[in-house]
Amino acid sequence: MNNTPQNTVESQVIDINEMPQAMIRPSNPLIEQAAPKKTRNQKDKMNQYIKRQVIDNPNDIMEDIISENKRLRKELEKIRNLYIQEMKTNEEIRNGLLEQRLENQIKRVHRQIFFYYNSFNIIIGKQGAGKTTFIMKELAKLNKIEHQYEAIIYVSQNAGEDETFKELKDLIKTPIYGMNYEKFMPALMQYYKQPQEKHLLIILEDASFALMKEDKTWGEIITRLRHLKTTIIVNLHIWKALNPSFKTQIATIIIFKGYSKENFGYIYRQTAGSATNSVAYYLYQSINQNEVLKIDNLTGDLRIIKR
Repeated sequence: MNNTPQNTVESQVIDINEMPQAMIRPSNPLIEQAAPKKTRNQKDKMNQYIKRQVIDNPNDIMEDIISENKRLRKELEKIRNLYIQEMKTNEEIRNGLLEQRLENQIKRVHRQIFFYYNSFNIIIGKQGAGKTTFIMKELAKLNKIEHQYEAIIYVSQNAGEDETFKELKDLIKTPIYGMNYEKFMPALMQYYKQPQEKHLLIILEDASFALMKEDKTWGEIITRLRHLKTTIIVNLHIWKALNPSFKTQIATIIIFKGYSKENFGYIYRQTAGSATNSVAYYLYQSINQNEVLKIDNLTGDLRIIKR
């Protein structure tokens, strides 16, 4: 019996170290782990996006609240800074008025006259309130008393055409001259070059534009009224138009009826009135159309006087 060789397949265990390097697939556990992680992140982001589309995310709401609080804090800080600045300005004005009260002994013209010699005075009222008529009637009182004024200068943009001025100037015995603002300052400088024995009274009609900015010439005049023997009365209808540095020099203020509580309070806080804001406004509310409120910064008194 012929023995046919039997082909047998023998299993061999091959050591990986004996395999060619080109056939070995590199193994990188970082790469293998990154894939499922990346898939998870994308899925989470998608879920978050879907939730935001359906309902507001509480975290987003909190972020919005925090952002709005920050904005409101900034707005409140701005308001607080504005308030502090206003209080500082008011305090400076009050301190200046108190210093003037102590240092400058200003002589009263007469108990029936609202202004003092060598003083800076304000009459404030809305347009058409009758400020010019009030001044002219006040000046007419000088006819009945002894006084030290040798002349009155009435300054206005159209002094020659002012009907109230033309009608009432003849009632005043003291020499009164009308001129516009362009001619006024050169004439005044010329007047001050001469020695002054008597006093000069100047009326500035609607002088907001002249006294808004801190003018060097006006500043020197207003702060040296006692030496210049000059009294100034200014007609205004907007209190804010007056430069704060000039407000510290005001001796008396006449306020006409017609201002709101807010506007009156803004004016009064920048005076040296001794009454509280509420008491002052109560007094101001009680005046009728034939009366005005007088605030005396030199004494702190408030008084209602007839027009």
